Amino acid sequence: MVADRFRLRYKLSPEYYDFYSKLATMRSNRSGRWGPLFSIILYAILIAGILFALHLFGGLTPREVKIAAACLGLPLIYSMFASEYFGKVNSRVGSHDAAIGQFTLAAYEGGGIQITGKHMQSSYDWSAFIDLTQSPDIMVIWIDTGVGVILPNSAFTDDDEKQAFADFVTERIVAHTQMT
Repeated sequence: MVADRFRLRYKLSPEYYDFYSKLATMRSNRSGRWGPLFSIILYAILIAGILFALHLFGGLTPREVKIAAACLGLPLIYSMFASEYFGKVNSRVGSHDAAIGQFTLAAYEGGGIQITGKHMQSSYDWSAFIDLTQSPDIMVIWIDTGVGVILPNSAFTDDDEKQAFADFVTERIVAHTQMT
């Protein structure tokens, strides 16, 4: 068996998933919040213009314009806020101990990462990872835009070990990115 380079023991709590969710949301919205907002404003202006034109050319009374605006505007406003709210709710972790609790991560020189918890075991080749993010609370090794392996900063004995691990992972991500 190949010897592990890093062996980390840590505990994940629902709070770490909240930090992770914020990082994943920021990654998925890299263009910022102006892109979707601009689309919504453009849509609203288009609807208002059509309703105004229909009113000017006698197609709709002022009362009908207000009703149409409400019927078209309310779903637009709802969709703006509902997608944001439901996206956050769906990413929360509850109290079931499959996703929280004690975990062990072993990082192998050539073999990737293996994570073991009370109810699960996962293995990832280095080629599965695309990026690494460090925040004040957690480190995430990303598998996709919004999916990654969470490591609380408490998993490391000190900042030097944390930086050595980050460098080790980054080297492998870069090496496997260049191969593809």
